[in-house]
Amino acid sequence: GWAWEFTGLAKYRDGGVEIVYTITEDTVEGYSSKVDGYNVTNTHTPGKTSVQVTKAWVDKNNQDGMRPEFVTVKLLADDVDTGKTVTLSAENNWTDTFTELDIFKPGEVGQRVVYTVEEVGVDGYDEPEITGDAETGYIVTNCHTPETVDVSGSKTWDDANNQDGKRPASITINLLKKVGEGEVSLVDSKIVKADAEGNWVWTFANLPKYEDGVEIVYSISEEAVNGYTSEVSGYNVTNRYAPAKISFPVTKVWAVINGPTNGHPDSITIKLIADGQDTGKTLVLTNDNDWTDTFIELDRFKDGKEIVYTIDEILVENYECIITGDAENGFVVLNTQIKSTNITPDNVLPKTGERGGTPWMSFALLSLAGVLLVLRKKRSIVLKEKS
Repeated sequence: GWAWEFTGLAKYRDGGVEIVYTITEDTVEGYSSKVDGYNVTNTHTPGKTSVQVTKAWVDKNNQDGMRPEFVTVKLLADDVDTGKTVTLSAENNWTDTFTELDIFKPGEVGQRVVYTVEEVGVDGYDEPEITGDAETGYIVTNCHTPETVDVSGSKTWDDANNQDGKRPASITINLLKKVGEGEVSLVDSKIVKADAEGNWVWTFANLPKYEDGVEIVYSISEEAVNGYTSEVSGYNVTNRYAPAKISFPVTKVWAVINGPTNGHPDSITIKLIADGQDTGKTLVLTNDNDWTDTFIELDRFKDGKEIVYTIDEILVENYECIITGDAENGFVVLNTQIKSTNITPDNVLPKTGERGGTPWMSFALLSLAGVLLVLRKKRSIVLKEKS
């Protein structure tokens, strides 16, 4: 034991007064001292410490709404669960402190306790990363990778394979979003062109699936395409363009020269020619349709170029044919019967290279001019009535 003794001390002062002896103790660091008579009791209160714990979230500000309202963190001393816990939540800014912890191990001189922390599992998050130490505090970081989605679509052109050459070189697709009862807002835009295979496709990739825990509803729109209508179905767009059409009439005129004829045929057939090629389309002109019919709803363009329409008549024997007009105003087919005449000295012409039929041909052309004038007036009247 710790004992002491002072010996050979004088009991009395001069004059016979008894001396009263007491003791004191020099301060012992880390101890309090209590003197009782000549005995001393030294008391040591073990040192205390505290350990702060802070929660950190890496989840894009709880984008998916997976973050719990609170988490529980356990305190371990030398890897042994102490039974002490703290609850971290938004109310305490996800920070709390373990207090009044022994610095040293009880019964073991100078052996410090090693404090660590452990988190009770959080669903939907990776294993927590714990950094720091008991002196500076621990940070428990929880990570969650938000879910993402892709929005992909394609373009369908309903324009007879760009027959009129009106299809643009590019289009603009807008990505829109709506969260809950919120307003629809623009997220992104893409300029889209045909790819190497001629496909018009687009993708908005790695889009957040949730916002503040609410699933985002994505949609698309398209900037107006001149001359086309636009129909959106899901993330796909169909653009429609009605190719320009043209219609024109064909009228048959019969011209008779030099008296009675043997009569013209009951019908004639007109062929439609497009850019010099027979289309296979025909009109049959008869007395029943007043020798007039119309090619209707013909494509005006091919591969972006305007088609040149002409007509041809299937041969009518003993008649010469003159075709005048155009696709804008209509065509007139003039058939003039070829009549045989007796050649006499009175109608023999000098050998100048001219044909003896000149008089009747001139008459036919004059007749044709009159017909064209009447037809154009009639066409003008019809157009005005339609307008």
